[in-house]
Amino acid sequence: GADDDDAADDDDGADDDDAVDDDDAVNDDDVTDDDDVVVDDDDVMDDDDVVVDDDDAGLDPECNPGPALSCAGNSVLAGNNGGPDSTSVIDSYACHGFPLTGPEVAYTYVAPSTTDVTVTVDGIAFGSDPDLVVLEAGAGGICSPDNCVDSSGNAGDNPEEVTFAATHGTTYYFLVDGYDGSVGDFTITLDCGAGDDDDAADDDDVADDDDVVVDDDDATPVDPNLPGDVIITEVLQNPSGDDGDKEWFEILNTTARDIDLDGWTIQDQGSDSHVITGPLVITAGSYLVLGKSTDASANGGAPVDYAYSGITMGNGDDELELVDPNVVDVIDTISWDDGISFPDPNGATMNLDPGSLNATANGIGTNWCESTAPTFGTNGDLGTPGAPNVTCAAGPVDGDSDGYDDTVDCDDGDPAINPGATEIPCDGIDQDCTGADELTDADSDGFACADDCDDSNPAVNPDATENTSNGIDDDCDGAIDEGATACDQTESESNNGWMNANTIATDTTVCGVVDPAGDLDTFAFTVFDWTEVTITATAGASSGLSPYLYLLDNAGDSIAEDDDTDGLPPEIEVILVSAGTYYAQVEDYYYGGAADFDYELTVATSTPCDVVEWEPNGSATYADPVLLGDTACGTVSDAFDWDYFEIYALAGDTITFDVNAWDLGSNLGGQIVLYDTDGSTELDRDEPGGWGDPSLTWTFTTTGSYYVTVSSDLFLFNTNGPYQLLIQ
Repeated sequence: GADDDDAADDDDGADDDDAVDDDDAVNDDDVTDDDDVVVDDDDVMDDDDVVVDDDDAGLDPECNPGPALSCAGNSVLAGNNGGPDSTSVIDSYACHGFPLTGPEVAYTYVAPSTTDVTVTVDGIAFGSDPDLVVLEAGAGGICSPDNCVDSSGNAGDNPEEVTFAATHGTTYYFLVDGYDGSVGDFTITLDCGAGDDDDAADDDDVADDDDVVVDDDDATPVDPNLPGDVIITEVLQNPSGDDGDKEWFEILNTTARDIDLDGWTIQDQGSDSHVITGPLVITAGSYLVLGKSTDASANGGAPVDYAYSGITMGNGDDELELVDPNVVDVIDTISWDDGISFPDPNGATMNLDPGSLNATANGIGTNWCESTAPTFGTNGDLGTPGAPNVTCAAGPVDGDSDGYDDTVDCDDGDPAINPGATEIPCDGIDQDCTGADELTDADSDGFACADDCDDSNPAVNPDATENTSNGIDDDCDGAIDEGATACDQTESESNNGWMNANTIATDTTVCGVVDPAGDLDTFAFTVFDWTEVTITATAGASSGLSPYLYLLDNAGDSIAEDDDTDGLPPEIEVILVSAGTYYAQVEDYYYGGAADFDYELTVATSTPCDVVEWEPNGSATYADPVLLGDTACGTVSDAFDWDYFEIYALAGDTITFDVNAWDLGSNLGGQIVLYDTDGSTELDRDEPGGWGDPSLTWTFTTTGSYYVTVSSDLFLFNTNGPYQLLIQ
C-alpha cells in the first residue's frame, strides 16, 4: 500500500520519487499523454512524440475545423482554400472519385433539427475549381475522409452542390478542396430548408435557440407546421333561424403527429381575429370543432371543443384562415363566394368532399357541397361536426380549377376565362362569359376598338378632319398633322453646351442650323425611368451639314454617339433606366458650319417595359406578376438582391426567360433561376459566369404558378445593375 520508491519502474498509483521517469524510453502502456522522445508508443490517446508520428487508435488524418456555418445569421461565407483557414492533409475521400490534391477548408455545422440541408459552393476566380465534400464528425469530433456522407462528385462544375439529410445534434464538416491542386476564391452557402423555428417560448431544439422565456433542452426535435397540416373541412356559417352562438367550423389534422394550436390565430381577411389561448391539441388524423360557444343549450347542440370570440362568419361570402405564429404562415384558408362556386346553404353546413382533404382542394368551391347528413343537435341543422363528412354527389366539373364549373364557365380549360374574370375589350375573347367580346365605343363617336385610334376622344376617329397643328392623328390614318410644317420647335442660339441647352418636348421635331463653323447645338429633354429614346438628326435636302449626333447624361457626359459616314442619318437608340434630364447635341462631322447647314432633330420615346419590378420582391410571397410575352424591367441592387417574378403556365407551355443587361450598359453579371410552384424547389438555372446574359427555356408539365428570379451571379466585380427580363 505504500510507495516503494523504486529507482526505475514501479506500478503504484500514487506519486513516487523515482529517480527515473516511468515514461520509459522504449514502449510503455500509459493510457494518458507521455513525453516519449525516441520511439512511438501505443497510447490510447494523443501523445507528444516528436520523432515518429504514432498510429494511436487507428486515427486518420484530421482536417483543421475552420469557420462555422449556421441556419441563421451566418449562412453565406466567402473563402479561399489557400487562405489562413486551410490545411493540406487530405487528398482523397471515400465518397469522391477525383483527386482533390489542393488545400482544403473545413467549415463546421451542428444540425439544430432533423431536416434536409443544401450546401452550395460557387467558384469565383477563373482557374479555380473547388469541389465540395460533406463529412460526419467521428468519435471525439474527428474530421476523417472515411466518414464521407456525400460529395458534389463532379470536377469542373460551378456551382458545386450537395443536399443531404442532416441529423439533429450531429456535427458535420463541409470541406472545400481543390481539384488537382486547384486554389482560389469561392462562396459557400447553407440552405437549411425549414430550419430552426426559434419560437419565443419553447421550440424543442437540442442546439442553441432564441428562446426568451424558457430554455427547453428537449432531446427530440419537432418538425415545424406546414400549410395543409391542418385544414378546414366543414362550416356552419348560416344556421337555421337566428345565428346567435350557433356558428361553428370543423378542422382536420392531416398529419401523423399531434399538433397544439396554442397561440394560433383564427381570422378572416378583414378585421375579425381571435388568438387561441391555452393548450388545444388536435391529435393525428382527428377532427376538432371550434365555435362561438361550447354550451350545447346555446350553440344548437353542436359538440364544440373550443369557443372563440371576435369571429362572425358572413352568410353569403367571407373567409376563414388559420395562422401558426411559430412559422408566421397561413396554414389553411377558404373563401366562400355567395354561391358562385362554393355552396350557399341555410340550415346546413358547407361540407368538403372526403376525396378533397388537402389544402389545395379545399380552396376550390366545387369540391364543397351542401351537407346531406342527418340533423345534429337541437337546432335541426344538417352536418357532421367532429366526424367524417358525407360524400358530395357527382356534379359539375371545374376542369381549370378557377372556381367555376363547366355549367357556367364558357372555357373550362382556361382559368383566365370565367364569369368572374375582367373583360378585355376588343381582343376577340369573351373573358367574362357574357357571350361576346366587349366592343367598346367609349367616346360614342360610332367607332369601336381598332377602328378608333383614341376611344376617349370623340373628335378623333376615321371620319374626323385632320388638324394640322395639334400634334394628334385626328383622322386615325397613322400620320400626325399631315400638311403642316415639319418643325414643332426651332433652336434658339446660344445653345452650344448642356449648361445653356434649349429645352424641348419629347416626340417632337426641332429645326436648327449649325452656323458658324464649329457651332454645337444642344437640346435638353426630360424622361421618366425606363424610357426607350430614339434620336435622329437629318440634314436638309440641300444642306451642307454632315451631322454628328451625341447623347449626354445630366452631368454633360457622353452616353452614345453616331454619325452619317455609313450613308444614313445618325441615329441613337437607347433605354434610359433612370428618370431625369438628358441632352441631344448636333455638330458638323468636319467642324464646318454656315447658314445652309440646316437639319431636323427628332426625339421619339416609347416604353420598353410591360412590368417594372416593385420592391420588396425578394421572395415568392412578394413576387411581381408577369405574363407570357411581357418584358419586365428591374435593378439588382447588390450581391444579395433576388428579384422574384410569378408567371402562370399551362401544362405543355414552353417558355424562354431571357435576361438583357449587357445591351443596357449594365454592370450586372446575372443569373436566372426557375422555381416550382412552391417557390423554393429549383427546376433550372443559367449563370454564364459574369461574361454574358443568362437565358433558359423550360417546358412545363403541370399547370400552375411558377417563379423566376434574377440576381447577381456573385462575381465580385459585377454584382449590380439594371436588366430586362424577356418572357417569350
